[in-house]
Amino acid sequence: MGTPNGRGRVTESLVIVVSILIAFFLDAWWERQVERRDLLDDLVNVSQEIESNLSALDLHLFSQRTASASILELAARSDEVGANDLIEVPDTIVLSAMVFVPSYDPSTGAVDALIASGQLSQLKNDDLKRILTEFRTEVEDIREDELGARAIAHEYLLPLFWDDDGLTPALGRANEYYARGLTEVALPTVPVQLRNVSELKNILMLRFGWIDSAIRELDLLRADLVRASDLMVVDTGGT
Repeated sequence: MGTPNGRGRVTESLVIVVSILIAFFLDAWWERQVERRDLLDDLVNVSQEIESNLSALDLHLFSQRTASASILELAARSDEVGANDLIEVPDTIVLSAMVFVPSYDPSTGAVDALIASGQLSQLKNDDLKRILTEFRTEVEDIREDELGARAIAHEYLLPLFWDDDGLTPALGRANEYYARGLTEVALPTVPVQLRNVSELKNILMLRFGWIDSAIRELDLLRADLVRASDLMVVDTGGT
């Protein structure tokens, strides 16, 4: 049998060991709580950013679909008249088809911050992790298509009519069209007459190709953001 002093030393040692283990446990628990709180804060910011980006995306898609339809309308009217004859078309169609070149520029700060924090791996849903990881790449692909459409307009399409007075009335309303177009408010139209130059339809269809590609990618991005928004509710509640 051990002596009372020996048993006391053993008890004291056990108390010290248990105290150390409890301290380690509490530190680890507190660290997990802090990480969880930080992750929840990041997810709330990402969720708000996604909702804002979705709202802007819907308006942007409206603008791009309007441009796409306007290009097809102008190309169809080009087919209806002979070479170098005049095409009469509303100025709103001219501006949308040839001048108005919107670009989608969403906020990425909250998503970037989440990725930079290293917390993305803590999310439970792999689909949500994929969407957030690929978000910036998807936006860059869309931007590339929209810059292509802009280049076609500025470098090839508009120069066809720099010396054509028919385009002047439409250009004079470009700023108003841009401001009103962002609110989906229809503008009263003014007839514009353009010369049906030989290159017009081919260049229009090149621009249409870039915009059509951008629209397809915007639709895919929208589906991803809607999916991410739904998943965020689940992951925020269960993290």
